Amino acid sequence: MRELAKVLIEMKKAESTALRPINFDLLVKAVKAASKFNSEEDKYGAPTLCHEYFYIAERLL
Repeated sequence: MRELAKVLIEMKKAESTALRPINFDLLVKAVKAASKFNSEEDKYGAPTLCHEYFYIAERLL
């Protein structure tokens, strides 16, 4: 639940209203932000969390 809350906080920052399939791109951005994605190095600061976030999202959507 804590992991899902982090993703939802990131989605709220982008003003998303709901966790729906239409917002999948926003969900991806939120997961990248929550798992500390570094676009310059193309690496995640917390790759295990990224995997877990997408697993949770898959179950929700």
